[in-house]
Amino acid sequence: MAPLMPRMRSFFLVPLVLLALGAPAVRAGTTATLRPFGIIDRPEVRLGDLFDGIGAAGARMLGPGPAPGQSITVPAPQLAAIAQQFGIAWQPHSPEDQAVLERPGRPLRRAEVAGALHEALVGAGAPAQFRLLLPDFSPPEVPPGAAVAAEVRALDYDPASGRFSAVVLVKASGMDEVEVPVSGRAEPTVRVLVATQALMPGTVIGPADLGPEELPASSIVDAVATDPGQAVGMEVLHPIAAGESVPLEDLARPPLVRRGQLVMIALAMNDLALDERGRALDTGAAGDQVRVLNPVSRAVLEATVVGPGRVRVAPGSLPLSPPAPGLAGAYANAYPPGDPELAAQ
Repeated sequence: MAPLMPRMRSFFLVPLVLLALGAPAVRAGTTATLRPFGIIDRPEVRLGDLFDGIGAAGARMLGPGPAPGQSITVPAPQLAAIAQQFGIAWQPHSPEDQAVLERPGRPLRRAEVAGALHEALVGAGAPAQFRLLLPDFSPPEVPPGAAVAAEVRALDYDPASGRFSAVVLVKASGMDEVEVPVSGRAEPTVRVLVATQALMPGTVIGPADLGPEELPASSIVDAVATDPGQAVGMEVLHPIAAGESVPLEDLARPPLVRRGQLVMIALAMNDLALDERGRALDTGAAGDQVRVLNPVSRAVLEATVVGPGRVRVAPGSLPLSPPAPGLAGAYANAYPPGDPELAAQ
């Protein structure tokens, strides 16, 4: 039998010796044509992968095929030996005749080994939340569409640095098991909320403005929002770029009353509830204490912000500034000297 190409030696030699002990697979003298190139999607090579025109005999298995993503070359001497072995009327026209068989494959995805690595690393003492960094990952090829299973066979983990090395056993239908060496680092992360779009000062954050993100724990310096309840409904004080975490110090409750605004003052006197118009002398959010000017008495009162443009004065509250005989006197108590809003009144 003619010598095999190096990559074919383990594929065809033993099967052909065994088949030679039985009856020929093809009727003697059958004329065939060479298939110089073929693509196979299975782990074995069949006679029909090399020759056309041999009928049902093309299903005869010759031996193992190439691994996913690889190819094998059958040279002219080997093709002639196979043809003679199976009674196929074919001879090479030149020493350059050959058949190339290629098997499609795809690279093993990192996600397909990440689950097994994560479980093994946590079992070895890694934090529950971390980002898997595999800078030198060299994936083997696996059959397209095949379900892949991964199992960590060996693991060396350093909790201080987070660095590790491991051997992962990869299994997939239609291929031999492969041991894949991997190394990298388990970087601790924190689940935070980031802005889904640029948030400008004065923006009141809504649920659609935030999204979850896993960020390296080392990158979080200040307190940031990790729960929607910390940020939704809050007003932005400084610009926050899209994709950035949301610092809690850059958030404030949105004001319902602003300084200089006309407000409704709810007064309770002698079991009567009265509403009076007044002017806010401070800015405040819900529940804040602000000063308001009563336009009737010209007194400055302390009130609680209860809604947009609404404040409430507690029963029995004493004015912060007593009624003044004239408008100027009232505003002199309400505003600092030289305040431009005093002139506007």
